[in-house]
Amino acid sequence: MAATLPRTCRGARPRTLKTPKSILELLNNLVHDSDVGILYITHDLLSARMLSDEVIVLNEGQVVEAGPSLRVIRQPEDEYTRRLLEAIPNPFQDAPLPGDSMAG
Repeated sequence: MAATLPRTCRGARPRTLKTPKSILELLNNLVHDSDVGILYITHDLLSARMLSDEVIVLNEGQVVEAGPSLRVIRQPEDEYTRRLLEAIPNPFQDAPLPGDSMAG
């Protein structure tokens, strides 16, 4: 007997935890391979980009920006959206560039 997907699935997690890669991959597969739509609520715009064609950015319950995910991430129009994007950690920010001296 083949497994069937629930018509509605709701998940919750504390905002202080990072979304595990395996969960994002599962959601991505459901969205792209199984004709499933999801409502994904997050402060992580990069994971939203992976899972959605459109994003809506809310600030204190008010829509401040909406549009195609890639456009909102690459060309944010609202200051709050820009602040969300700037808050994403950049693992390369403090890494030395090739040829930089490590001596102090």
